[in-house]
Amino acid sequence: MGISFQVLQRLSKFKIIIIYFLLSVIFTYPLILKLSTHIPGKGEIDPYIFFWNTWNFKTALLKHPHNPLIAPYLMYPFQPSLVFHTYTIVRDIVVSFFSYLIPPVLAFNLLTLLMFTFSGYGAYLLTLRLVKNKYVALVSGIIFSFCPFKLARLGGHYNFIDSAFIPFYVYFTYDLFNKINIKKAILAGLCLALIGYCSYYYLVYSFIWTGLFFIFCLIGENNSFGKKTTFLNKLFNNVKIFLKKRIFINFLILTLVFLIVFSPILLNVFRFNKEYVPSSYPKLKNYPSVIDLIKPSGVSTINKYIFKQGFKLARTVSVGVVVWLLIFISLFRPQKDRNYYFWLAIGVIFTILSLGPYLKLDNNELFPLPFYLLRYVPFLKIAVQPGRFIIYAMLSFGIISALSLEYILNKNKFKNNRKIIFLAVIMALIFIEYMTIPISLHSMKPSEYVEKIAQDQERCTVLEIPFRIAGKHRILGKGFKCLGPPQYFQSLHNKLLLSGTLSYIPQKIIDYYKQIDFIYNLCQLQDKNINKKKKKEILLKSPTLDLDKFFELYNIKYIVIHKKELDDYSLNLIKEYLLRGISKLTLLQENKQIILFLRHKNPKSFFFDKNLLSPNYKMCLTEGWSKYFGRLSSRIVVAQKASVVFPAEKGKKFYLLINYELSNGINDLHMKIIVNNYLVNEIRHISSKKYFSRKIEIPARLILTGPNILEFRFNKLNSSIKGIKFTSLRILID
Repeated sequence: MGISFQVLQRLSKFKIIIIYFLLSVIFTYPLILKLSTHIPGKGEIDPYIFFWNTWNFKTALLKHPHNPLIAPYLMYPFQPSLVFHTYTIVRDIVVSFFSYLIPPVLAFNLLTLLMFTFSGYGAYLLTLRLVKNKYVALVSGIIFSFCPFKLARLGGHYNFIDSAFIPFYVYFTYDLFNKINIKKAILAGLCLALIGYCSYYYLVYSFIWTGLFFIFCLIGENNSFGKKTTFLNKLFNNVKIFLKKRIFINFLILTLVFLIVFSPILLNVFRFNKEYVPSSYPKLKNYPSVIDLIKPSGVSTINKYIFKQGFKLARTVSVGVVVWLLIFISLFRPQKDRNYYFWLAIGVIFTILSLGPYLKLDNNELFPLPFYLLRYVPFLKIAVQPGRFIIYAMLSFGIISALSLEYILNKNKFKNNRKIIFLAVIMALIFIEYMTIPISLHSMKPSEYVEKIAQDQERCTVLEIPFRIAGKHRILGKGFKCLGPPQYFQSLHNKLLLSGTLSYIPQKIIDYYKQIDFIYNLCQLQDKNINKKKKKEILLKSPTLDLDKFFELYNIKYIVIHKKELDDYSLNLIKEYLLRGISKLTLLQENKQIILFLRHKNPKSFFFDKNLLSPNYKMCLTEGWSKYFGRLSSRIVVAQKASVVFPAEKGKKFYLLINYELSNGINDLHMKIIVNNYLVNEIRHISSKKYFSRKIEIPARLILTGPNILEFRFNKLNSSIKGIKFTSLRILID
């Protein structure tokens, strides 16, 4: 207690950062003891998927260069877009580069601690704009950075932990209405883009905050609150100042910087929006009630050991009794400037939005709330989970709590030591309410079978059973959650996967795999809701002639069966199905968790010099093709891109032989032929000729061992492209 309060007031910025880092270590305990072996997480999928994100980004930039906004190793051969996936790009970039210096798991965990640290430090700096006392500003940073909403997301939603750029964006934006400040406008635009690269939800909330701040600045100058002037006069005068001082230049610069830095996402959002995002969302059932704002969160230590109530992540919007009490005390401050009313309004608005479409008292819906209208606003409608709005409310409540604490200290004129004791008690009470010690951790130790697959340097594919392709609203292979660890294991063995889990996937991927007999039958056999008798009938009726053909096409070398996910009867049927249909299959490993099979290549070629448009090879056609037309070997192109998959061996030269015809009225058509994302040939039709036959060489340098992707891309010139009919498509080996 011998430390003077004046000394605490003069804490350097570096010491403040150290304090927040130490608090991050305490709030995330016991993570500090297992930084290199575990990551925070409670679910079976999310923690592993976020770690997989970092591997995919690192692979795209540093190992096998490709567009980092696609997943070429997942759900092969579709290369799904990651634009609508929970892709924490800031985290992925940092972990990717630092993983060359330290283990990836260690880099991942250190960044988590730093995100908590700088979230608090940013809120601290922002609060210092409104208070003089550095120590009460420290409390504000604690309320924002370690709020129950964020601590609950340690269960695996790292995009919501990465909130460090929010207070810095607000900090730089705050001065843009005073005078032209190009430096802060650039920094604000950069922070806004980085917010978007951390979380689309936080970006939407930042847009809403910016709109409210804009209104706040236009309805009166900082010192005009309380003057007897009409609202319209205030608005008119401030618009004149806004234009006369050319303050709008600040916001033009902010917008321009944001658009430039965030353009890779924006361009792809408009391109893939209709394909990936559903036109409607299911009705919200589980959203917060008023009581959830007051009671401890479900993951808090108090709830675990004292209240023992159930935990629902979507309803985690707890503010805390201490913070509510400080907000209430702030209402009695005699000097309330416009900044106080602004942050109070921000807190109220975002709290109301976090309560969802209806005000609920426990589970009883009372009356509708403004959140319901957001679903009709373009772009804002992606904010489908109302509880996540609480993040900006916590930033606001942290600032208001600091103002309230400063008022209490000034009014009571505590001596230095008593000030320390009082603030220490407040911080301790907040810590007790918020803490979630010990947090859940996931081991990142790979299974033994992963090491065996990783030793194989050949480019091949791994089939994980149960088979599951999942997005938020589209799933093939329901009822299983084993895709988290295997998707993380892909970052260790670097092999292709047919399955996978992303936030959003297009319906065409589900449709493609459903029409493949083997995948359809496999999903039936693994389904827990289908009775034994029906499964036996499915097995007896399932053709096995195409199994070798399918496995050869996708170069599936390893088959991993997760025994714990299947009942014994389904497990035995799947084993029988595989052993009966695949000619050369060797058991490599079997234990209580998994069965690992190795498939040997069949020297017989199923695909060369065959018409891949025929029904026997429907698994080769992935997208852009119609159903059969006329003769069973003819297909019509129904999109501007049509894709084909064919197997090959690296180093050999192949030829593509195609026959196609154009419908009447198509006189000007541009067709690009692309293999594995490399342009092979361009053909432009400008004559009135209808029937064409082409033989095109595919250079050996473009061919990969295993599945190869052949694409036909068409540019719409003078007419619709839906009149192109392919009658033959063959791959010939030199």
